[in-house]
Amino acid sequence: MILFEYSDDYARKFGDIAEIKLSDRLFPDQMIRGWEWVIEQIEKGYDENIYELDYDLSCYREPIEEMISDDELDTFSEHQEFKKFISELDHKFLELTQVNPRVESLDDLKWWEKRLLKYGKEIYREHLEEEQKILVKIIE
Repeated sequence: MILFEYSDDYARKFGDIAEIKLSDRLFPDQMIRGWEWVIEQIEKGYDENIYELDYDLSCYREPIEEMISDDELDTFSEHQEFKKFISELDHKFLELTQVNPRVESLDDLKWWEKRLLKYGKEIYREHLEEEQKILVKIIE
């Protein structure tokens, strides 16, 4: 688990901006833990279908993008650390996934929406093979 310490000023500003942009008062450590949790599920062998993964990505990774690109937060040194932690988790996600050839050229999708898991448990694998005719290795 990644530990991220930050000042009260950064927490307050982060929460204020999250409340405006995301309609939810979230804090950096919550967002890091959420994205970390998704990646842990993938490492274990994601055991839901592809639509559940899409939902998890929209709940955990998509809001992060709003926050890492905020100019006001960039004035805080802690925000660079936040972005560093997210970058490390993103890298891990990239290692565990592969480009989805059916959507890689679509410009309206975010980079994480263009990825498929390299490995998944049976439900993910079967659903992906059925829906997209793409083979995925199974994790027991």
